[in-house]
Amino acid sequence: MNQKTIGILAVFFAGFFWAIETVFIKLSFWGCADVLGVAFFRGVFAGVLAFFFVLFVKKSASEFIVTRKQFSAVLYIAVAGSLVADVLFMYALNFVPIVNANLIAHMQPAFIILLGFFLLKEDKLTKREYFGIFVLLLAGLFVSTQTVENFFSLKFGTFGDFL
Repeated sequence: MNQKTIGILAVFFAGFFWAIETVFIKLSFWGCADVLGVAFFRGVFAGVLAFFFVLFVKKSASEFIVTRKQFSAVLYIAVAGSLVADVLFMYALNFVPIVNANLIAHMQPAFIILLGFFLLKEDKLTKREYFGIFVLLLAGLFVSTQTVENFFSLKFGTFGDFL
């Protein structure tokens, strides 16, 4: 198999598993698991995978060294991006249908692009990228409002949709 085919398959399977992740999290709540327990085991599993990734895939040790200057940013990303965001997402799953949670959670890249553009003055966006982000956000609004009447009367979902 050539590199392009492997890349396409990797993206397909990553998207597939990212999509069914929400179903398995919601199913775990039917048993005896709670939000913090699921978040803890997700963090441990991700940490073990990251350790083996760094151990076996690294090209040189200098690629994965965090300097003192970078440490505060890495710590912020770990706490806000992984811990807090995961706990809020799993807590919100108790209040919303899986389709709403999945769609809203998968809008995350659009928000990251917009925040990077406006706050960090990163790369310029093309008209096509603006259109794609607009369509993505509009789809999220349609799903969270659930009906056309709610959309036009500005009744946007539940508290869980907001989380």
